[in-house]
Amino acid sequence: MHGGGLPLTPFSAEVADVPRQWPPVGALSRVTRGHLRVGTLAFRLAARWSTPCADVFGPGRVQSEGASILEPVAARSTFGRWWCAVERDGDADTFRTARVALRRLVDAVQPSDRGSAVAAGLALLGLGPGLTPSGDDALVGFLGAWRWLSPRALDDDIRRAMLGALVDRAPSGTTSVSAEFFHHLFHGRVSEPLLQLFEALIAGTQHDVQRAADRIAAWGASSGLDTLSGVHALLLAARMAQLHVAPDKEEAAWD
Repeated sequence: MHGGGLPLTPFSAEVADVPRQWPPVGALSRVTRGHLRVGTLAFRLAARWSTPCADVFGPGRVQSEGASILEPVAARSTFGRWWCAVERDGDADTFRTARVALRRLVDAVQPSDRGSAVAAGLALLGLGPGLTPSGDDALVGFLGAWRWLSPRALDDDIRRAMLGALVDRAPSGTTSVSAEFFHHLFHGRVSEPLLQLFEALIAGTQHDVQRAADRIAAWGASSGLDTLSGVHALLLAARMAQLHVAPDKEEAAWD
């Protein structure tokens, strides 16, 4: 529950006027005729994001240039250019762990390796500081893009297995806000700006994709950029799968 200026999430309600007093956590609430009543307080709703997003996008329609469009903005994320960087002495453990996990995730889903993909996803869970840790943001972007863009070359059973493992582990493995994102993603819901990016990748122009990505990039200190890094990673996986990259060509593909 928040005022204007914040992106709508699957579990948010935008109130028309920011109150002087917010209701206590856990207070009972109900919505009637455009008003939200929480405890003894009442709020006029400006917007709600409570309807599951429809899976209206068929497989195999992702713009082939999507990864290239998102690459510059993904490079500004917490993980930097993880897809081509080599490990350096002095790298922070968090950065090194995330870079390895992201590369393993892309490699695992491309040849359909469920066990490795789930392990890589769990390695990112709760990784980094913040209300939504950077690893969680990347996972939401990666799995959300997989769910809505649905490239034919990727095994959807792996996505469901990863989401199930993340939902089970999230309550004890990350923040409560991130756990909510995973819960709603499991049930087919993502934040409204992220859905706009997916729509642009499917049916929009390069300008549409760039505009949607710029909007997401403005979220928080790094959350938006980290989410875009996850979307970019999924598009890389799709591109590698379409190129039929063999295991012994892995380093050449990453370089």
